[in-house]
Amino acid sequence: MAVSFGSAAQARNVDIGAGYNFIPGSAYVSLGYRHAVPGLTTFGIDAFLITTGKEERAVRPGPEFSLDGLVYLPGYPVFAKFGAVAGWGKYGLDGGFGVDLPLASAWFVRLQDTYFTATEDRTGGMESENLISAGLHYRF
Repeated sequence: MAVSFGSAAQARNVDIGAGYNFIPGSAYVSLGYRHAVPGLTTFGIDAFLITTGKEERAVRPGPEFSLDGLVYLPGYPVFAKFGAVAGWGKYGLDGGFGVDLPLASAWFVRLQDTYFTATEDRTGGMESENLISAGLHYRF
């Protein structure tokens, strides 16, 4: 099967990954699935468990869960993502974009920028933040 540069449309549709969020003490693990629609594009769904680190004084550091749908630009490893985030006293929406840079047949590096808007249970106010992350993923 021929595979174009960074194409998510290969026989390997499931991936796992781990990475660093550019906030002190923050990281993520993820599980994803890709589905190629011939002649259209590749769609995906990713589940992220994020440790939030110490980005805020008002909110305790703790885990957050994000579930996102992904849409890839046809023929390129670039994607847009939209979804929901919940956990550790907050819930809301997120969206962003990223790129999957292939390293080998099954390994790739993911660079992504995600914008979160969430309501905090502790203060009742809205919180918005931008999260840039880099991770190593394995597709199987």
